[in-house]
Amino acid sequence: MKAENAELLKEGAAYLGVTLSDNQMAQLDLFLRELQKWNRKLNLTAITEEREIVVRHFLDSFSCLLSGKIGEGAAVVDIGSGAGFPGIPLAIARPDIFLSLLEAGQKKAGFLKYLVSAVGLGAKVLVGRAEELARTAERASYDVAVARAVTTLPVLCEYGLPFLKKGGYLIAQKAKRVRDEIGAAEAASRLLGGGRPEVVCVETSFLEAERYLVLVEKITDTPERYPRRVGIPEKRPLGRATGAERAGGDKRTFSTNKE
Repeated sequence: MKAENAELLKEGAAYLGVTLSDNQMAQLDLFLRELQKWNRKLNLTAITEEREIVVRHFLDSFSCLLSGKIGEGAAVVDIGSGAGFPGIPLAIARPDIFLSLLEAGQKKAGFLKYLVSAVGLGAKVLVGRAEELARTAERASYDVAVARAVTTLPVLCEYGLPFLKKGGYLIAQKAKRVRDEIGAAEAASRLLGGGRPEVVCVETSFLEAERYLVLVEKITDTPERYPRRVGIPEKRPLGRATGAERAGGDKRTFSTNKE
């Protein structure tokens, strides 16, 4: 990693409350190099330039920690992990967590398995669809579910909430227009045993685009009929947003700008 990008990574992480050791920096550097190498044959990400990987992948993943919901020793599942975001950077920054990476694509799952071993993480890779894996022993076994750029909030609630213990949190990373999904997500969350989604605006000096965390608490057990069979959550999302609902949702702002 170039010296200026390594400095950006360290400084950006510090703004987000993460102090990276030399070993953690080496793990992230290895992740970056392997991502670029594997991306040539698997097309894992459209973001290929080193600085952009640091900012839009690594630092953006760390922003999940601003939620304050990832406790010491938390069991975390990354839904639709893809190239490993946000799960792997979180596990590097927080080696105390127990991470599972859920990925349906065989080739991407193969990359994740290789990377977990190469970087030296104790994470496990779950290969399959969320709708199926949520009906195994993985159901109701996690403290936190994280997801980035996977699907709409109502669908993500159906994917994520069944994996959570009561009192656990779904943390969804979203960009602009997130409020358009809040009404439907609230309705879906109620059906799935969740609480009202809370929108947290993440403001930093290095993430130039609008970024939000949507936090959904697991209040009660998810009814056994959810999630529905493979493909149905996407085809027929739970909930329906009205104009009034789209303006709803609790909102907080976490600012890490350093003036």
